[in-house]
Amino acid sequence: AWLMEVSRVAEDYWCGRWDDAVRRADRLIGERAALAYLESWVRMVRGQVQLARGDAAGALADSVQGLETARAAKDTQVLYPALAFHGRALVAAGHAHEAGEPIGELLSRLTGEEWSMAYFWIDLAFALYGLGRVEDLRAAVDRVKNPTRWVEVADAIARGELERAANRCAEIGTLPDEAYVRLLAAKALADAGRHEDAEDQLERALSFHRAVGADAYVREAERVAAVLAFGQV
Repeated sequence: AWLMEVSRVAEDYWCGRWDDAVRRADRLIGERAALAYLESWVRMVRGQVQLARGDAAGALADSVQGLETARAAKDTQVLYPALAFHGRALVAAGHAHEAGEPIGELLSRLTGEEWSMAYFWIDLAFALYGLGRVEDLRAAVDRVKNPTRWVEVADAIARGELERAANRCAEIGTLPDEAYVRLLAAKALADAGRHEDAEDQLERALSFHRAVGADAYVREAERVAAVLAFGQV
């Protein structure tokens, strides 16, 4: 029953039903004694919403607690996502210098033979992209023996092929990650002077972010739109 409830939190998040995801997550975390090691996953999902809605401090707090729970579980299927999200949350909260520790730990643990279906690859990719360490991301991806679509997203981000990464996210069905990658793509395309392509990616990102109340990402998109329209922030 608990696993099904956690799965519903993730499904609501991926499908864009964020208010439902947060309500369910809040309730589950309030019953944390029964939730046990699944608490880490629930906090990660709630943290993703907090990041998007501008509560970086809340997301960071959830990532810290989630990582603590994951370490206690002594299970890589719980620990790897927790490390990746903690790194991403640190970058988003403006603590990039601290993000190297959890990201470095995760990279050192990867052998290329672990369960490559895992969602943690996307958070790892976002963290390393934000840190400007795409070479490290590419090296980690290249070690994977049997890459799946999650790894292919990370690979595309590592190679600067952000539109391909967004399309892969769409195929997987993770709408929040698709929208965020399209926002990153819009920024890169604007920097490259490809304004028409940037506007297309930006419009698609904004459509989702406005629908779910992702105010922080909407503000980022509006800054890119200002550059496209006026050549300045």
